[in-house]
Amino acid sequence: MKKMIFALALCVLVYGQKQSQNKGAETSNNYNSISSSNRDLTIPRTLSYQGLLTKSDGRPVEDGSYSVTFRFFNSLIEGDLLWEENQSIEIKDGIISATLGSENPVDFNSQESYLEIVIGGVSLTPRQALTSVMYSMKSDTANYSQGGDYSDLDNIPDLSVYANKDTLSNFVLLNSLDSVAFTGDYNNLLNRPDLTGFTQSDTLNQYTLTSALGAVALSNEYSDLNNTPDLTVYATNDTLSTYVMMDSIGTLAPQNADNVTITGGSVTGITDV
Repeated sequence: MKKMIFALALCVLVYGQKQSQNKGAETSNNYNSISSSNRDLTIPRTLSYQGLLTKSDGRPVEDGSYSVTFRFFNSLIEGDLLWEENQSIEIKDGIISATLGSENPVDFNSQESYLEIVIGGVSLTPRQALTSVMYSMKSDTANYSQGGDYSDLDNIPDLSVYANKDTLSNFVLLNSLDSVAFTGDYNNLLNRPDLTGFTQSDTLNQYTLTSALGAVALSNEYSDLNNTPDLTVYATNDTLSTYVMMDSIGTLAPQNADNVTITGGSVTGITDV
């Protein structure tokens, strides 16, 4: 297999090549409206590549169509594959020219990037280190500098956990709260009432819960007593007027009418028959 020598490689931004010529003479009047099209400009994720492909004797390879694979790695040797694209390229007089990213946009983040080219199953060595021209694609964050739109920034923080400014009326600053708001301690209140005339808590053992008292303790009613005596054998107070005391009547009173014994004395008020 013929040895292929990678003689020349140039990597520049397509945007840098073409746009700098077309827009270099623009006046400041085109930037008066920073919130218009400039802010929405998207930098192409493509790279222009040119090189000279020769045989081992230094002569250019034969003209024709070649299958070329372009790869980016994060290391000069081995490393992780960052990007890859296959293209069919017409080579004339050994000159190879291609636009990388035409099929698979060149869009990755890496502090170091090295281009590897594979032609006809042969990897050209060494890999080519990319300079800052590649990383100038990150300059599309300049959209923010022109438009001032926060949403144009990369990696914007998650602000969903914060309260909106118009809701802060529902909150108070910590330094405007009294100490009782955090401790819940009565002693931290201001303007506390004077409790010197009230019973101390250590004297409560002299008192009884209402639930532990009998009903009569609160009503003072005889009927609320427990185990009251049976009074049914006694006459009620309003019937006592029909009775006389035994010691206030004569001996005749307790005798039956058909068996009255009269001894001695005289009967007064009797009319002789």
